[in-house]
Amino acid sequence: MKLALSEFKNSKATIRIIMSDGAKLNGTVQDFTEDTLVLHSPNGVYYINPAHIVRLFEPSDRAAK
Repeated sequence: MKLALSEFKNSKATIRIIMSDGAKLNGTVQDFTEDTLVLHSPNGVYYINPAHIVRLFEPSDRAAK
């Protein structure tokens, strides 16, 4: 998952993630370090611990390649 997240860093692709508490977020990855994911979404900017991500959905155009 870390490789996938770093691949989307500063790209314009929108990703969807499901958090361990059941929250569903979507947005673009502004930055990614070992312990923090900065996700820019329509509702604001989220600072997320990647350990709390249960599932990552890549954009459909990337998954099709």
